[in-house]
Amino acid sequence: MRLSSRTRYGVRALFDLAYHGGGRAVLARDVAGRQDIPLRFLEQVFLDLKRAGIVSARRGRGGGYFLAKPATEVRLGDVLRAVEGPLDFGRCIHSHDGEMGPDQHVTGRCVTGQIWQQTGDLLRAHLDSITVNDLCDQASELGIVRAVALPGADAAATGAGPEARA
Repeated sequence: MRLSSRTRYGVRALFDLAYHGGGRAVLARDVAGRQDIPLRFLEQVFLDLKRAGIVSARRGRGGGYFLAKPATEVRLGDVLRAVEGPLDFGRCIHSHDGEMGPDQHVTGRCVTGQIWQQTGDLLRAHLDSITVNDLCDQASELGIVRAVALPGADAAATGAGPEARA
């Protein structure tokens, strides 16, 4: 299984807004540059995230994209659902004919269906346990330099400049 570029870019873009934006609106071209995402593609991803209520946008001077809710409340599962749709690995769906009881099955489809359902449940739980804030904490631990000085932080320590890249 492989995640689409759309989903991977969406996660990276949200991380960028939270980590490098410092609570301010960020231009899509700045996110695209730092994250090495094609701008036109990123704008499409931002539309999905905006429809899902994960990001908001502001026009004009000082405009750009920003998280619509705190990074502690944005989960990776939310991003996947916004971009890809429901996380569904399948479940046991087949018709029973009237002569059989509800626990009797003609094939082994329910056996494999249960496995895929459990796999989906585990994946959803894992993705829903990771927030954008967790990614920011990890970036801090890795020493990734922020593009914008945060309030109360030393500007030199936050590393404003083009080398700030995740």
